[in-house]
Amino acid sequence: MKRRVLFALFTVMLIFNLPSVSMAQVLKPDLMYCGSTDRTGADLYLGVGTFNEISGCVPDASTTQALLVTRWAGNLITGNGAAWLAYLNAGGIIISGAFVTNETYNEIYGTNYLDTFPFGPCKDNAMPSLKLNTDHPFWVANSGLTETPAAIAGCGSDNAAIVAGEAEVTALGGLVDTAVISFAIRPQGPGVFWLLEADWQDLSNPDTFTDDSRYFMGALIGNGADLPDLIFEDSFEQ
Repeated sequence: MKRRVLFALFTVMLIFNLPSVSMAQVLKPDLMYCGSTDRTGADLYLGVGTFNEISGCVPDASTTQALLVTRWAGNLITGNGAAWLAYLNAGGIIISGAFVTNETYNEIYGTNYLDTFPFGPCKDNAMPSLKLNTDHPFWVANSGLTETPAAIAGCGSDNAAIVAGEAEVTALGGLVDTAVISFAIRPQGPGVFWLLEADWQDLSNPDTFTDDSRYFMGALIGNGADLPDLIFEDSFEQ
């Protein structure tokens, strides 16, 4: 029975091109912020352990669990495309922030997507107010996450152009009262780029940042794969 569950999970991951997960995923010790951030640690993420939180823009695939590109990264993004692509191809995780997704994507893939007019109420929350493609393995594995109420959603640019122009990118979330796509995934080899247009790095609304946003960020940092890990750990006991 357990082997059938494992086979079914592998089939789902192949269909949706979700990055693979090792049978005993070990989190790397460092969490790197490219650009300043006011929100760190338990203010930003839950459910994924603790990390050495460091500032920098050149992740080491052997020690960096995830690279978070903050809305304040600015010129720090320029010139890192080759290193970031290599990091992804070595199994790395990149998470963007408000108004830097297009620039980060362009730097890695040599494209020319432009930022749009800001959308959303800018209440800092990372968790989208609308789930898209809810049968995607990320949402299946994190089905307990509740959408952010529209009035306290985050803000950012629209990822719609990247989703429309890049076959490898899948929309996963947006703003409930608009057609804006705020959250998408781009698998890259064994790594993943989480395209997240939300002002999660701000601490201007500490009372409205939800635990769902914290667990959502934890899932992104952990590669969204906590549930598959549990299945893998049990599957070869017999």
